[in-house]
Amino acid sequence: GTRWYHRHYSVQYGDGLWGTMIINGPSTANYDIDLGTFPLTDWFYQSIFDVNAATLHANGPPTSQNVLVNGTMTSAHGGKYAVTTLTPGKSHLLRIVNVGINNYLTVGLDGHKMKVITSDFTPIVPYETDSITLAVGQRYDVIITANNTIDNYWLRVGTGGRCDGPNANAANIRSIFRYAGANETYPRNSTAPVPLKTGCKDEANVVPYAKTEVPQDTPKALEFGFSDELGSAGNLVQWLVNGSAILMDLQYPTLQSVSR
Repeated sequence: GTRWYHRHYSVQYGDGLWGTMIINGPSTANYDIDLGTFPLTDWFYQSIFDVNAATLHANGPPTSQNVLVNGTMTSAHGGKYAVTTLTPGKSHLLRIVNVGINNYLTVGLDGHKMKVITSDFTPIVPYETDSITLAVGQRYDVIITANNTIDNYWLRVGTGGRCDGPNANAANIRSIFRYAGANETYPRNSTAPVPLKTGCKDEANVVPYAKTEVPQDTPKALEFGFSDELGSAGNLVQWLVNGSAILMDLQYPTLQSVSR
């Protein structure tokens, strides 16, 4: 499966201190070419520490200025679209990773279906879809078959739904998928909408390929809830688990506090 690593001194990884990893294993569908990892991340033009400090005293998540697709994106200051080459007639494995700090991201490729075969580290029963949504930290391995006209196609990334903060470049988050032999130009304009999921639920069609039996004597479920609230002065946003803000105690495992 596909994974990623990141530095976690406060919000440090939001400034780009992360990387992707591949752990080879069995696949639930065949493919011809492994394109490797394809990271996506929301991007702030100021230091993420400054963004975090301001956000703690604001009502709602911060506005990110951009989203980097495979490490790059255009803006008013320049930049470029990432380009991925597809071989006509071949099937390609693309390992999509949301390494962002805030934004849910929905991904779709014009004129192509995606066959989803892995969710995080779990091989799943393959299914086809027009788009896939990734919360922060999620990974999906998908297969894209280059069975369309030799040309350039937009891969579109949507964000700004109900589960994340706004993005200043939300209407222009794209990447070029180019068939080998096509002219090195931008894809032709199309009327395809930017994919955008408005709910907060996970992908509905994810079913583990390897079935497991759950023993009948499994302990009852431990229920706990998440919420956020303003501090007593009305100027500090805190995320709460079972009504308590997290205060790290290295001598006391965090999971034990859930049952309190």
